[in-house]
Amino acid sequence: MILDKNQVLQDLSFVENNTDKGDVYLCSCGHKFHIENTSVELKKELAEVNSEVSEMLHSDSNLMEEFGDLYKNINMSMHEKVECPSCMKSFLKEENRKKLITKGFYFVSGFKFEENEKEIKLNYAKIKFEYDSDFEFVEKCKYIKVDKETNNLYYSTYDESEIEFDLDDIVKVINWFFEMDTQTIYNAYDLHTFINAMSNLIRDKNSIDIISEMMESLRGRNNDMGVDVIKKVIIIFTGIIKYSNLSTIAITKGPTFLYDMMIDCKLPKPNVLIENKVTSPIKIFNFLAQNYVSEIGKDISAEDKEQQEFVFKSKQLIEFETIVDEKGEALKDRQGDELTKAVVKEADEEKTLNINFSKNKNYKAGKVKDTGAGFGVLEAIEDGSVSKFIFKNITKFSDYKYIIKYFKLINKQELIVLLQKYDLEFLSYAIDLLYFRDKVTDFKEFQRILDIMLDFVEEKNKYPTKLNKNNTSSKFEVLKDFDFIPYDDSLMMMTVLKFDKKRHFDKIKTWKELNEYHDNLVKYFKTIKSEEQNGAIEKFVSQFAFLEDRTNYNGPLEIKLLSTPAMIIKEGVELRHSGAAYAKNVASGQYLMGQVFDRDENRQEDELIRYTIGFKHDKYKGLVFDQVKGFANKLGSNRFKKLVMEWLENKDISFQPIKDLRIDSEEWFLYMTKIMT
Repeated sequence: MILDKNQVLQDLSFVENNTDKGDVYLCSCGHKFHIENTSVELKKELAEVNSEVSEMLHSDSNLMEEFGDLYKNINMSMHEKVECPSCMKSFLKEENRKKLITKGFYFVSGFKFEENEKEIKLNYAKIKFEYDSDFEFVEKCKYIKVDKETNNLYYSTYDESEIEFDLDDIVKVINWFFEMDTQTIYNAYDLHTFINAMSNLIRDKNSIDIISEMMESLRGRNNDMGVDVIKKVIIIFTGIIKYSNLSTIAITKGPTFLYDMMIDCKLPKPNVLIENKVTSPIKIFNFLAQNYVSEIGKDISAEDKEQQEFVFKSKQLIEFETIVDEKGEALKDRQGDELTKAVVKEADEEKTLNINFSKNKNYKAGKVKDTGAGFGVLEAIEDGSVSKFIFKNITKFSDYKYIIKYFKLINKQELIVLLQKYDLEFLSYAIDLLYFRDKVTDFKEFQRILDIMLDFVEEKNKYPTKLNKNNTSSKFEVLKDFDFIPYDDSLMMMTVLKFDKKRHFDKIKTWKELNEYHDNLVKYFKTIKSEEQNGAIEKFVSQFAFLEDRTNYNGPLEIKLLSTPAMIIKEGVELRHSGAAYAKNVASGQYLMGQVFDRDENRQEDELIRYTIGFKHDKYKGLVFDQVKGFANKLGSNRFKKLVMEWLENKDISFQPIKDLRIDSEEWFLYMTKIMT
């Protein structure tokens, strides 16, 4: 056996319930005995119950950890006395019952280090016991090993088959190896011995401060082997063993930075890095980060409505007609404008599906490129000055993960300005609030918003008791309490009132000034008539009452349009998204918003029931679907997305396969084939 049987089995006793002899015990003193059930009927009943419970617990080790003691307690409660005849140990006592192991469950595991002239090897073994005519202990083992001559890596599965793995599989294999199957684990010393042996294979081991940065965190963790930290160290060491230049990242930015990169970026095989001459820290950073950037780029491109190449068109058109009275004369509102209504008309052309493929002349394999529509993620890869600037200023790879999101909103020069002007940690916290807002058209205004957010942080940090409620050391944690309501609400009211925002609003740079301006604006807004307040929005929204109409739609979605400023602002607050930012666009007739209620009987319990839907509006193009978001910008399931697309088709509203509607490619093809036939 890999593990020392005498070490791991000491003080433990074992039981097999409901055998032909009743409950059979092997006491820690070495004596075997059995206790018969009190009656034939009870024995039969217990056998049935235990069979079901045992099967359930065997299927999930977590269930055994949670309910194993309860399972034993139920069995023992049927007996007045469960005692070893030899040592008189009573298993009805809690301290003895906790050391009583039930058949079939892995109850202990541990590590064993082995080394010879050719290889170093770390074994992990787990033990359970089975009972037939006697007690038998069964051990299963897996291992990882390093060939000291070739630096080749190997692992074995529990069925003892050995498999070689490379740099591109290190994270997956090491994470799998450290999936622990028991709560009790022995031989932590062997883990540290294995790490020390691995370090001897690393050329720059004396330059990497991995011991003080990572292993020191294990001090003071009582009854904790620190497997989580040790796993990280082994991932770092195996990565450097397979491609030694990775050590330059650990030396210049620290081992934690290298570990985060290995986790978040898809590592290639070493020959790919060698062929591309990826040796220096900045080259390694750029090359590995491009995989992460590519994934971010896909999400951003999917959210960019202006870059979508798919357009759905219907044979029906939405047009606006003037409302006339019985004499055929146009009806007008109090401002003298003609009243209109939306009318669905048949077009001469058939329903069409246009899919255009455009080729990017500047495309290079594996790199995200700018499509010219205003924002992309190319800067993180293509522009060396940006990459070097970011790499120099960040201390954690997680910083990079946040900073890169700014490319959805701004360009490379603007990002450099932000990194020079603002604290990196502040920008990392701020992007979570800004990411789902509309793209930046005025960079000065964007900086002004950041100034207000920063002032909010400083204001809140004057009261440290409130800051420390989450026991956090970062002063920027308070940004979680920041909201854009005063800002968006002010813009909406100024649009309705036709105020010039340049006179006063654009000069605001503090949180206090913003709130004071907003409060004064609210007082003025309340003094004017409701008709003047809401008239423009209500008049605009009323044209689209047909969207709420269910006469020709029998699906499970219910739509309610947001027809007043208060409703729009409230929607953004209740659903914790940036919906309120569109209030000014609604007031100016450029945008339409509504609530979507999912009444589908097939909706799962973990799915949202309420979403906000938005449409862009143009007097020439009509309505075009823009987005549909749930609480905190959560997207709907494939089922919900299909229902939304069916509703859009029913209402003859053009839409594009943006992320909010995107489903699996095969399902998308089948769906589009269905609606086109």
